[in-house]
Amino acid sequence: MHKYLKLKEVFKNKWFMLYRNEQPHKVILKLKEAFGEDSSWLFSQLQYSDKVKDKLPLWFDNQCGITVKSYEQSSSQATATYKSTLINGDILLDLCGGLGVDDTYFSKCFKKVVSLDPDDDLNDIVKFNNIFLNIENIVRKTIRAEDFLGQNSLKFDWVYADADRRNDIGSKIKLESSSPDILSLTAPIFDITNQLLLKLSPMIDLTDLKKKVPFLKHIYVVSLKNEVKEILTVSEKNFIGEVSVSAVAIDYTGLPLNIYSNTADISIEDDFSTTHQEYIYDPDVALAKSGLWMEYAQKNNIKPLSLQSVYALSPHNINSFFGRKFICKSVVPFNKKEVKAYFKTNHITKANITRKNFVLKVDEIRQVFKMEDGGDDYLFFTTDGVGRKIMLHGVKA
Repeated sequence: MHKYLKLKEVFKNKWFMLYRNEQPHKVILKLKEAFGEDSSWLFSQLQYSDKVKDKLPLWFDNQCGITVKSYEQSSSQATATYKSTLINGDILLDLCGGLGVDDTYFSKCFKKVVSLDPDDDLNDIVKFNNIFLNIENIVRKTIRAEDFLGQNSLKFDWVYADADRRNDIGSKIKLESSSPDILSLTAPIFDITNQLLLKLSPMIDLTDLKKKVPFLKHIYVVSLKNEVKEILTVSEKNFIGEVSVSAVAIDYTGLPLNIYSNTADISIEDDFSTTHQEYIYDPDVALAKSGLWMEYAQKNNIKPLSLQSVYALSPHNINSFFGRKFICKSVVPFNKKEVKAYFKTNHITKANITRKNFVLKVDEIRQVFKMEDGGDDYLFFTTDGVGRKIMLHGVKA
């Protein structure tokens, strides 16, 4: 019996309940008795089942298989959905197929998807997954991207790549470090297409990106629940114009909650303030990462505390603010004695704490002031434009 069919039996016979209620070594022994040599792989499916249910509910609902590495490196269902709204056409080439999450959603907006991956075992799993996902227009090939490009003569409307950015010490943030090295492959890529979409690490430096990615036309910084999940780039063959940058916050279905793109004709004024105002604004991380926060703040008459700080104060109530908004209770100079006195006077023993451009980490702040997590109070520790350490105290607006 193929291990994928064994996985169907695991789903069917409620092994998930046994996994949750039994010691791991006993579950492995019982899996080995029932399914033989594939017991370790089946156990990994049980281990990751809750994570898959959260990140890839369609895969969980359809009893799809994974490998640990392919799951960790895959797009979420939400980001894959959003990504598929950016491009369309007749045929797409995916140079780094992986678990096939992006391919699944590209298959809805392309007539055909050709997906490459050198891992034959993973490809076998993905082919079975596609059967149960009712997908018939994805062609999966076991081949390295470099080898395929070296022998291919077909033309594609789009080429997509989500190169491997991980090694033994964590995420790689240099474009040249990816596997395959997409930068070294751009010449053969643009021989077969005019449009290239790349998914890159959230840790990538955008300035470096603009220098190195050829024909770069658009950058998308995509966040989910105030965490940058992906940076996407669109390149168009022979494009030499101004690069457009967009900050995008999406929900769990992949629908945009907020989008802001750069404006070419605006200049940033050196106009900052730490004067107490009615509202505290904390921008979504997509705005901060994209470098668009200062522009956005100026267009909305918000005054950031400094060029380095993402926090801002304003007397204006912005209903559709791209981030979090709080009613400002106080702006407190950071002095341990003064801050402790403020907490005592205002009966604050529990609070939600964040910090940016500040000497102490959140755990250290909690330790110094013996502050529990949670409650209705929000404390923002930062440094203003002249180097003064301050604390902003707010409650949800």
